[in-house]
Amino acid sequence: MADSHTKKLFYASMGLVLVSKSLAIASPWFLKGVVDSMTAAHATNAALNMHNIGLGIGGFGMTRFLSTVFQEMRMF
Repeated sequence: MADSHTKKLFYASMGLVLVSKSLAIASPWFLKGVVDSMTAAHATNAALNMHNIGLGIGGFGMTRFLSTVFQEMRMF
């Protein structure tokens, strides 16, 4: 990789792969939080429970969306 442009492109691509895959791996963690908040032990406060479910689903969707965005940026 003698060409500086190729080296820069390579490092940018590897950075985008790292971010994309990290977000794809982290997304099930949000989904696990949603499932855990639906258990009987956490169902005592319904308002807080619904708030946690909403945040968990939003976090899951956002990590999946950003993972796809970074993957498409790398492919572009």
